[in-house]
Amino acid sequence: MHRFVSTSVSCLHINRENKLLTKESKAAKRQLKTQEEDREFLLKQLVSLKKENARLREFFAESMCADTIASSLLIMLIVCDDDTCDSTTVQTAF
Repeated sequence: MHRFVSTSVSCLHINRENKLLTKESKAAKRQLKTQEEDREFLLKQLVSLKKENARLREFFAESMCADTIASSLLIMLIVCDDDTCDSTTVQTAF
C-alpha cells in the first residue's frame, strides 16, 4: 500500500510539473512568435526607409544641381544687368 501511495504522489508531482512546463512552453512560443513578427515588421521598415533615403538623396542631388544652375543664372543676371554684357564678361564671372 505504501508503494501505491508513493507512486500516486510521484504521479501527481509529475503531472503538476508537466502542466507548469507546458504553460511555460506556450508562453515561450508566444514570445517567439511575437519576436518573429517584430523582426519581420522591422525588416519591412528598414527596406522602406532605405528606399526613402535613396529617393531623398536623389531629390537632394537634383535640388543641388538646380540650385547651382539657378545661382549661375543669377550671377549672369547680375553681371549682365547694364546691357554691356558679352560672352567674355559672362566667362570671367565664372
